[in-house]
Amino acid sequence: ALFLVVAGLLVWLGDRLILQRSAAGPTPELTIRGDSLHYIQMIEQGSQAPRGHYSMYRPLVPWLARLLPWSAPDSLRAITYASLGVCYLVALLICAKLGFAWPASLLGLCSIYSSPWHLYHYHNPYLTDAFALMTVFFLVWSLLNRSPAVFGVMSLLGVLARETTLCV
Repeated sequence: ALFLVVAGLLVWLGDRLILQRSAAGPTPELTIRGDSLHYIQMIEQGSQAPRGHYSMYRPLVPWLARLLPWSAPDSLRAITYASLGVCYLVALLICAKLGFAWPASLLGLCSIYSSPWHLYHYHNPYLTDAFALMTVFFLVWSLLNRSPAVFGVMSLLGVLARETTLCV
């Protein structure tokens, strides 16, 4: 239960404290653009979305977002936040499995959380990166727990979300 509270608190803090891009951002840096727009098009237009961009090889997250009842940006944000929360939970489970003390586990998680690269997930939650990160955490967890079924499923899901998961 404590792991869930910590994970939820970190997601809530990220949502509340980090400036987030929006459709009508006041500056270009705060406006949804680039790859995020491609993913939004994939959600809104489905198979009719323009081809030719590498995002078309990452169909899982847009497909999941299309199943949700919210707008495309809100659905992507929900998937990103859920993925990050699960990342934090699995990270704490990995630490527990490795026998780390609770303060060391929390300090390690906060170190990852506070890095600019990680906080970017909150600034631009309209990408597939957080879902891919979650699959990597599950892959590590499944290796530690000698669970080839979880490793296989998460490998497949990870590749459908972002090809960088192939590295694991």
